[in-house]
Amino acid sequence: MDLLQTLGPQAFEVTFFLSFLLLLYSALNLQMLMSLVFFSLVYYTYRVIGRRTAKYAVPTDKYVLITGCDTGIGHSLAITLDDIGFSVIATCLRGEGEGAKQLRKAGSKRMHVLEVDISSDESVANSLKYVENECKMTGLWALVNNAGINFLGDVELATMKQYSHINNVNNFGPLRMSKAFLPLIRKARGRIVNVTSVKGRFALPSNAAYSMTKWAGENFSDTLRLEMKRFGVKVIIMEPGHFGGATGCLNKDGPVVYDRAPVKLT
Repeated sequence: MDLLQTLGPQAFEVTFFLSFLLLLYSALNLQMLMSLVFFSLVYYTYRVIGRRTAKYAVPTDKYVLITGCDTGIGHSLAITLDDIGFSVIATCLRGEGEGAKQLRKAGSKRMHVLEVDISSDESVANSLKYVENECKMTGLWALVNNAGINFLGDVELATMKQYSHINNVNNFGPLRMSKAFLPLIRKARGRIVNVTSVKGRFALPSNAAYSMTKWAGENFSDTLRLEMKRFGVKVIIMEPGHFGGATGCLNKDGPVVYDRAPVKLT
């Protein structure tokens, strides 16, 4: 420890050099060298077989519903899948907002842009009617529960109204969407993709309200996966890292895009 403190910034270089010497010494041992070669060949073979046997979905006549497409991950995903050839149903909180206008402009004729508030039973029900009319013959190939809101605040300082609101969006929102669209997803033997967060794995100060919802999303997804396995429906978890600035959740546009009535700390 005293040596590392003395070396300071050079500690990494010294550690790397010593590790290299240790590896070189191990390589001089014939048995160790043969073991490294053997496991390298096994790993290479595994990767080659995986690439050659991978199955890629044909996007023709496959509908993908994505929530939270006003900005960030949902917005980019909608454009990307549309470019690939999927029929994308992109939902935005603001149907005439800047994000929705950009999607209509950049998307193809297959792009559908809907105004949906996932915290509202009525709004979700109306979107279901639209989607049923679009893909009632094929079913819904994928539902991506991406929409969410965020705010920072200590447990003691955040209000119960804030806790209730973020749970209604981040927790009950994916639940509403999944319950509503599961019949269409089962018909297509499709999949549900729930965008949670790495914060659903660990705790940080001032993040309790947000992390609570993401922990719930992890368990909800695992439970739903077990229930849907018999129907051939996949349930997938995506755990993005630090994308707060890119998604708009924590910048000045976040409350405007994701929250019709921002709640301030009192």
